Amino acid sequence: MIKPEWELSEDGKTLRVTLPTQPPIALELDAGGVDQFLVRLGTFRNVMMPEIPNGVPTGIVKSVPDPHWHVEQDAFTGRAGLHIRDTRYGWLHYLIPAPEARHLSALLAGIANRSPLPPTSMN
Repeated sequence: MIKPEWELSEDGKTLRVTLPTQPPIALELDAGGVDQFLVRLGTFRNVMMPEIPNGVPTGIVKSVPDPHWHVEQDAFTGRAGLHIRDTRYGWLHYLIPAPEARHLSALLAGIANRSPLPPTSMN
């Protein structure tokens, strides 16, 4: 298994990925190049096996707090278009059928109307 080395430039504008091949191969990518790389990786991961499980991961997950989002009705399908900005992967776009949009709306409203949970101790 190839384990690449990852290095972000001091100015945070380029990423160098070095593959430990013979001879080593290095890629230098700016933010646009990283975005294109992520899209291509996602395209391939979509058809790779095993599939990503449908079950939601349990335990501690890395979440993006307070993401930017936008909702609109898709002009072609009439479905709810949900757009969420992930600081790692850019804008993610979903088309949600009406029954699922109603279900999501009800779940979010239920959470929003509850009192916040008390803080937990990490001891």
